[in-house]
Amino acid sequence: MSQNIDDTDERYIERTFELAREAAARGDNPYGSLLVLDDEIVMEASNREATDDDIAAHPELALARRAASELSAAECARATMYLKSGRWISNAQRMTKSTSSLKHSTFYM
Repeated sequence: MSQNIDDTDERYIERTFELAREAAARGDNPYGSLLVLDDEIVMEASNREATDDDIAAHPELALARRAASELSAAECARATMYLKSGRWISNAQRMTKSTSSLKHSTFYM
């Protein structure tokens, strides 16, 4: 199974960079994440480790917590998480190189 980055992915990836810049402007490390469901951004977060004085205040963790409480299991299974924090795409057990962000499809809770 192959995953390719398309124009829609690029738009979402660019938003993760915007969120990362917002975090950096606040004094946090530059990380941003968003959760996409049915081609719509339903949640987004930026890093707040320094701001909240909490080493667990990473955006992907914040989104996972919110998704677990606000979305159904079926919605979580259909969602895609985009992260400005790495250089890989993960789909279940497979990883491949990408463009300076992560697209994590198949979001399990």
